[in-house]
Amino acid sequence: MSISTSEHRHSLVVGLVRCLGFTCLLVVGVCLSAVAAESPLKITPIPEEAPQGFKLLFAKQMDVFGIMVYATKTTPDKKVLHAANVLAQYLDNDADGQPDNRLVIEAMRKHRAGVMMCATEREMQRIDMGRRVPDEVLDKMVLQGLFGEETRPGGASRGEFDATLEEVLHLITDAGYGEVYPEVFGREPGTAIAKAMDVARGGYFDGVPKKYPAGAWYTYYDRTCRYRCQMSEYFYWGLTSILGAQDYPGRLEEIENEWRLNTAAKVKAKDPTLYKLLTDPKYKLPTVLPDGNYRPQKQRAGQGGWLRSEKQPKVITKKREDRVAVKVKGDTTVYSITNPSGIGGATVSPWQGWSKQVVIRLHLRGLESFTVSSGNIKLSASVLSHSGNPRLLHLWENGEEKKVEQGSPFWTEVKALEADGKPVAGLPGKGGYFEIALPRALLQGNPKSLTLGWVDFYRN
Repeated sequence: MSISTSEHRHSLVVGLVRCLGFTCLLVVGVCLSAVAAESPLKITPIPEEAPQGFKLLFAKQMDVFGIMVYATKTTPDKKVLHAANVLAQYLDNDADGQPDNRLVIEAMRKHRAGVMMCATEREMQRIDMGRRVPDEVLDKMVLQGLFGEETRPGGASRGEFDATLEEVLHLITDAGYGEVYPEVFGREPGTAIAKAMDVARGGYFDGVPKKYPAGAWYTYYDRTCRYRCQMSEYFYWGLTSILGAQDYPGRLEEIENEWRLNTAAKVKAKDPTLYKLLTDPKYKLPTVLPDGNYRPQKQRAGQGGWLRSEKQPKVITKKREDRVAVKVKGDTTVYSITNPSGIGGATVSPWQGWSKQVVIRLHLRGLESFTVSSGNIKLSASVLSHSGNPRLLHLWENGEEKKVEQGSPFWTEVKALEADGKPVAGLPGKGGYFEIALPRALLQGNPKSLTLGWVDFYRN
């Protein structure tokens, strides 16, 4: 058995079972949401055909593309659901109902990879897997421990890190990517990611040095975490920083003794080799940070098959708090945006081409800026907070800015409406919104997606 585990629980897992090896496994923003049916993931009881002994230890499970999440009776259902949804979002990051990398899924299934959840660390300590589960069963599995008490949906908004993002990712990278691409992501010296890590640590160290060289940006001092373990942590730090999980107030101060590149920009600038590896599309690694709300655009139709339930657009928001409701009626698609903080963004994609009319409704108190980009073209709309609230439109094409006047193919009206839909001359009142019909010129060529951004001048 290989147990994937964060180093803070390393000795704990040693006490749980006889292990053949360890991997040292340990958000805010970006939110993936597909406009479709509810998550297909459901909690079910542990079946008789579960691995021998598991029915004695765990009370419930969830199946995510054949990767199991096992949980004890005392682990709250909402925590189990969150863990399974994060796992699904990592594996099906584009939410099309199919795993993004089939080879990774096959490797994880082969190794019978799974997450085992207990409500608390203390409960995990009390599980006697070595006595309940035969060695020949454990030796063929890769399991990742996760505590309910460290599973924190939306934790970044409260200044708390959600360990699910880390522990689940470790399972995927160690039992999946490291197995499928051993020369690239394998956890042995000389692989592509190992060479990058040696640079990040200031040199090759099989264990942990007394002091890392000056200039190193990855400096993990836990002496129980040797080279293979250090690699798992390095993979985690790099990918989650690129995805935005480490970029919220106070987070850098918490982690800078171990990792200093907490944003995508920092990783790209300081560790370009790692950045290139983790953003190379051929490996189909996640590009959007999971938020625990897996909403595939396709619904399961029989074992292993998925069918699209509706012809619906897809929305990817930048922040967990952003909400974009989509309504398609006839030749018109309306995107209704709400955002508590007043600053946000989203990428929207059509299902089979753009509707004849695409309307954006911004439920904001003021409109300092709204932008919509398509390729090398960006249109900006704003409503001044003074002087009668005039509307302004500007266009950037190939980096050149110009004002958009009525008569231009990129001109559109920026309307303010009350909650009941009645237009107002100035700013919308409580419950009101701004409405912008996108000019057809932006949709010429049927672009695959549009990037939206908005700023309320009354933002929090």
